[in-house]
Amino acid sequence: LPHIYAKGKFNNFSSGLFMESFGGKSQIIEGKTTMFGNLDSSGKNTVELIGNMNGNLAIYSQNGEIKRWNLLSKMFGLVNIKEMLKNKSSFAKDGLSYKRLGATFKVNEGIFNTKDFLIDSPSMLITGTGKLNANNNEIDGTVTVSPLVTVDRTIDKIPILRNILKKKYKGFLSVTFKIKGQL
Repeated sequence: LPHIYAKGKFNNFSSGLFMESFGGKSQIIEGKTTMFGNLDSSGKNTVELIGNMNGNLAIYSQNGEIKRWNLLSKMFGLVNIKEMLKNKSSFAKDGLSYKRLGATFKVNEGIFNTKDFLIDSPSMLITGTGKLNANNNEIDGTVTVSPLVTVDRTIDKIPILRNILKKKYKGFLSVTFKIKGQL
């Protein structure tokens, strides 16, 4: 029975290349990415190898841009971000630049669980938790969008206001979405 164990770190590679290697489109995300962890699996074929995968994985990217991501577009439409950020660029037209993007995953039997998904952008903060099931290409999670980053950063500098106005890992104004379905 074939057994695969991989441990290591990949530095400074294109986010688009990473997306493409998992069947996505390379032009969706631009940015330099670092990935590290260990994955272990065994099985007779690809389906068994994915289903038996265990380990840890961390993926981080800095100073990049998300050109197109249907899920984010739908969330922004519901929150009406365009009206809140009248002088900011439109995600659908210009994309979303970010300072940091990343997550750590605990992998158990082909299911990637995260408690710290993050997109830190000049215009908003997006955090999330949940799981990606590589066995059936499903996602089940929660994402919180905090669109008023400038207000949040000002509140963060005033401890009394921060304690009164903000919840941990959320902004002053935030909207939480439940995400469930096929990737």
